[in-house]
Amino acid sequence: GSHVSWIIWASVNAKWIFWVDSNVSLVPLKVLDASGYGSSYWIISALNYAANNGIKVVNLSLGWDWTPSTDAMCSTITQVKAKWVITVVAAWNENADVSAKVPAWCSDAITVWAVDSTLTKASFSNYWTEVDVAAPWVSIYSSVLNNSYATWNGTSMATPFVTWLVASMLQVNPNLTYSDI
Repeated sequence: GSHVSWIIWASVNAKWIFWVDSNVSLVPLKVLDASGYGSSYWIISALNYAANNGIKVVNLSLGWDWTPSTDAMCSTITQVKAKWVITVVAAWNENADVSAKVPAWCSDAITVWAVDSTLTKASFSNYWTEVDVAAPWVSIYSSVLNNSYATWNGTSMATPFVTWLVASMLQVNPNLTYSDI
């Protein structure tokens, strides 16, 4: 969470890409424990919290193989979209089809895959028609535990750039529709 959050924060506040007025706030909604375990219930609760508290963009750099909870997760992403919450999700890093991955294949999520410095799909990035957009993944420098920094690779490092971009687009033009974005 720290690595991903700092990418979003730094993109807005350190002028990494381009500058817009910094009225974007991060709201930490912890859905995984220290070992990386979580439940669809925790994620669904966080999405509903976002929808009920005016949070417009949610980053989910997480996922799992399809289970019976898939329908509930995708349904919740659709429900919060109706309340104008945009959910941006990582495609995963297995060089595999995302059709059996949640929430990557949920049709109302914006799914992010990773590209390398030549703008070619990263060798590990998942793929499928439900993958909507690509972003950089190579050696993304960000904060980690214990007041440290590290470079990491993966679709989870690409996703916060898209999350930031969506938030910035809405900041510049709050009347954009989901289709516009």
